[in-house]
Amino acid sequence: MMDLALRGDDGPVALASVSERQKISLSYLEQLFGKLSRYSLVDSVRGAPDVAALATRDASRVCVMLWHYHDDDVPGPGAQVTLTVRGLPSGASLQLTRLQIDEEHGNATTAWKRLGSPGAPDEAQYAAMQRASALNPVDPVATLPGVDGTASIELTLPRQAVALLLLEPDSVPARVR
Repeated sequence: MMDLALRGDDGPVALASVSERQKISLSYLEQLFGKLSRYSLVDSVRGAPDVAALATRDASRVCVMLWHYHDDDVPGPGAQVTLTVRGLPSGASLQLTRLQIDEEHGNATTAWKRLGSPGAPDEAQYAAMQRASALNPVDPVATLPGVDGTASIELTLPRQAVALLLLEPDSVPARVR
């Protein structure tokens, strides 16, 4: 607890770093902190996933990074996310491009595991992992219609995923209906 008290003001403290500094088994610390977390003596994302976003906007586009992180790297449900962009010109629509890294997209580790986790990949295996790591759009580019200066999208973000949403003006203005 003293280690956390000394370092906790700088943000989250990884148990692995506490284990290394204090020369305590990581497995033991994980068991101990599970109990401390149940009694609300420490905070962790083990109980609830961290689903959040960071956005930036310039004159021509909006970029949003979304993530769905959990300390336990085990399968779990996706997070339902609704993204709303306000302040669009009247009748404007946006083109959405979604790039994502998760178990199935942009992930060389998944390909490596499917290849049998080779210690020394051959050329073909290396090429397969390079292809798997490519950051390609998850879905075809979509058009989000703007209504009253607002455009929204709902999506499911898989567990342990990070996505970059690129929202740019549609080349053809939306018609007001």
